[in-house]
Amino acid sequence: MGGLERAHGLDLLQHRERSLRTGGFDGEGAEIREGLAELPAYRIDRDFGQSLALALLDLLVGDVVEAIAADDRRERAHIDYGDFQWAATGERLTAETFARYRKSDPAGGVVIFVIPESAVDAAVLDPQVAIASDGLPMDRPNVHPRGAGSFSRVPRLYVRERRLIGLKTALAKMTIVPARRLEKIAPAMARKGRVQVGADADLVVFDPETVRDNATHEMPLRASTGYRYVLVGGVIMNENGAIDRTRFPGVGTKRSTP
Repeated sequence: MGGLERAHGLDLLQHRERSLRTGGFDGEGAEIREGLAELPAYRIDRDFGQSLALALLDLLVGDVVEAIAADDRRERAHIDYGDFQWAATGERLTAETFARYRKSDPAGGVVIFVIPESAVDAAVLDPQVAIASDGLPMDRPNVHPRGAGSFSRVPRLYVRERRLIGLKTALAKMTIVPARRLEKIAPAMARKGRVQVGADADLVVFDPETVRDNATHEMPLRASTGYRYVLVGGVIMNENGAIDRTRFPGVGTKRSTP
């Protein structure tokens, strides 16, 4: 598993803990401090009805500092320069190329292969885990493929090919599970993740036998396939791969005021 990072930036561990806190989660992210390789998922105590919630680390996110290049940081995180891939070229890095790119292109993207597949599998199988993906800018070429492929990867890889979970379970983890987790702090989520009268008509019609993520680190914007319709607020925005770029029916979801 790889996460797209910047070759120079804030401390990854501090960044992730800070983002969790500012996102409204007040509990201690204790496992974050134990080292990246030991984290199949974040475990955060919640104050809105669930004592424990798990956010799947399908693909590691954050910022990588120059300090991570230091021997003590790399040893603690169980990573080496060979675990870094320069996104623009696909090359695995060495100490020399890491230093060169960090100096010449500090905002350049790198893919970091950190989390073992077994850890991701354990998270996918955990009934408490919701499957989600952070959104990244889609207006530049070297973004992370999770932006275009995360929610197609789940039915393709974990349901159809590896048969780790059933389709209904996979769909629940991507819809009703996160909606229920968030609805107490974001009331609009009570209308999400459900197909019923009064709910927002955000709907996807797809073929479970053909749905597939096609985005890669080399071609991160390649669209997924296997979808017949995508509706946002009852408006058809994608029909058989043809995207309507003239309408914007989506409405932002805001946290309620404390």
